[in-house]
Amino acid sequence: DHRDLHSFPTRRSSDLTEQVRRIEHLRRLRAALDATADAIYLVDRTSMRFIYVNAAACRMQNCMREELLALGPDGVLSTSRAELEHVYDSVIAGGAGTEPIEMGRQRKDGSWVWVESLHRAQRTSQGWMIITVTRDITERKHTEDRLHKLSHAVEQSPAATVITDTDGRIEYVNPIFFEITGFTPEELIGKSTALIKSGLTPLNVYQDLWRTIKSGGVWRGEMQNRKKNGELYWEYEIISPVKNEHGEIVNFIAVKEDITERKRTAAALQQGHVELLDSERKLLNAQESLAEADRLESVGRLAAGVAHEVKNPLTIIRLGTDYLAKQFSQASDQAIFDKVRAAIDRAEHVIRDLLDFSRQNPFAPRPTNIDEVI
Repeated sequence: DHRDLHSFPTRRSSDLTEQVRRIEHLRRLRAALDATADAIYLVDRTSMRFIYVNAAACRMQNCMREELLALGPDGVLSTSRAELEHVYDSVIAGGAGTEPIEMGRQRKDGSWVWVESLHRAQRTSQGWMIITVTRDITERKHTEDRLHKLSHAVEQSPAATVITDTDGRIEYVNPIFFEITGFTPEELIGKSTALIKSGLTPLNVYQDLWRTIKSGGVWRGEMQNRKKNGELYWEYEIISPVKNEHGEIVNFIAVKEDITERKRTAAALQQGHVELLDSERKLLNAQESLAEADRLESVGRLAAGVAHEVKNPLTIIRLGTDYLAKQFSQASDQAIFDKVRAAIDRAEHVIRDLLDFSRQNPFAPRPTNIDEVI
């Protein structure tokens, strides 16, 4: 009617304004989605084509938006269309969505990236739309892989590894430590490392240890600790502080090597060295004794030769003196002959001593046939 004719331009203007407002809202929404770090895909379930992909999705796939839209979800997600349809139908049936799914995805250039995807379903006037939010977890996967390798190395390490908090309470111990000490995880986790102290390590060693690691240094040294059964054992330890991103010490990690057998071997070698030195000293003494014996034997042979060479002339002199004494009967002459005899006696006494010296031998009694000796 007349009123409707007059109101028509007003309604048309209002609809246009609403349309402009919606377009502006969509632009702002698209800008927000493009600014998001996670890749976002909107998929029409009926056609299994992309409705929209954001900038992060293009960066993740390393291709232009038009190329990505042309690929379709099965081309991007590196899986079959049937598998995707099954996943999407499960999301629609569940209503709220599914748990995050991890998968490898191949880029346009052939490289691979690990992603974590979460799917949700949204009903529209044209049917169902699947909203997929995908996060690049490649670095996280690499970190997890490195941590897995490190964890496996620590678990399989022949050296005992202990991680404690800053007060020395045990947070982690690898299997070899349980094998060495005989304790169970329940007996160690949450307990102080003082549990294995033997009481034989000097106090100043512990004072130096804590002073070093509390100041951020690395401590190295030997300790004598005690097993669960009371048996003592030696270990060589390297204890290091673990710092967070702010440089604060949050843990201590100790790598321990059981050196009990090494210490025993070293002690045995030391004892053997002492015994070897003692044997060497005895051998040197024996050599000196042999050398002295050789010298004495040489001197003895010389003395015997001298004694025999001198004894014979002395015998002749004694006989001559006795003969001359008979020729002179005066007392003054006899006094001279007596002096000569006394000198000969002294000489013979010296000769007897030399002969006795030359015959020095250890006394070794043995059965002897006296008839043969005579």
